[in-house]
Amino acid sequence: MEVSFVLVNYKLGEQLTECLQSLRAVQDEVECEFVVVDNSPPEASRLLADSGFRNLRVVSNPQNSGYASACNIGAGVARAPYVWFLNPDVRYVEGMVRGMLDWMDRNPGVSLMGPRILNLDGTRQYSARSFPNWTLAFAHRNSLLTRVFPSNPFTSRYLRTNLNGVVTDVDWASGCCLLARKETFDALGGFDEGYFLFFEDVDLSHRAMQLGRRCVYYPGVAFTHAIGGSRAHLPDRGVLARHFSAQRYFTRNVIRNPVLAKACSMAISVRCFLSEARQLLSRRERTAAVPEEPMAPSKTLTSTCVE
Repeated sequence: MEVSFVLVNYKLGEQLTECLQSLRAVQDEVECEFVVVDNSPPEASRLLADSGFRNLRVVSNPQNSGYASACNIGAGVARAPYVWFLNPDVRYVEGMVRGMLDWMDRNPGVSLMGPRILNLDGTRQYSARSFPNWTLAFAHRNSLLTRVFPSNPFTSRYLRTNLNGVVTDVDWASGCCLLARKETFDALGGFDEGYFLFFEDVDLSHRAMQLGRRCVYYPGVAFTHAIGGSRAHLPDRGVLARHFSAQRYFTRNVIRNPVLAKACSMAISVRCFLSEARQLLSRRERTAAVPEEPMAPSKTLTSTCVE
């Protein structure tokens, strides 16, 4: 067994099967296995019962314990020296997976690798980046500064907009499609399960770098990624997870001053509260805007049985 693909499913059955179908070509190229951790059982078991995939296992996780936790469960039963974490909303497009694994074999100092990720329109997704710092507050991917002045130095530094078709060292690569050397992953204790969703990949790379391990962007293999698949089923919890994960990462790895760390925590907590309140008001407004349908007279009611 050369590589174990680990996929975490949460109410994305159709996308999960499409992702696996896109990987059929990889089965003919390398000896691999597929481990699906189902955070919404029995959906995956039902859909994949007759998939015909070799070396496919479904692990049911009765509680949705988060992406980091589910990935660790999958990695725990993986049998290959490399573990490849994939979101169900990712699709394999092109490139030789064999070449990617061979490159890792020739470079033992590299423990994490991210392929080229494309948006659905074919443009490059900024999936390999620099570690975030205080500029992330106004220079993230969807910030006003980035939308108005996309080539500003703060955004360019963080998003690594200068990456091209050359293999390049980066600080971290997105966990939506991340190849990891299992030996290093196990030595690090896997993903930090204190992150329910978001920043677990940044944290993993940060801890790997502290051990002298490298993370590399490898553009020779490409996948597409439809951002936001799983979190579409977690509209409220997903927003809160992003903020609290940012708080956890920044107060542990960026802000060393305890007073500033406390202030950062309070600011993020306030922002979470305001964001949750805004979503609650928005839902109430949408509910109030939908008029109630008048009840039909009882004599017109019918019953239909569909076999």
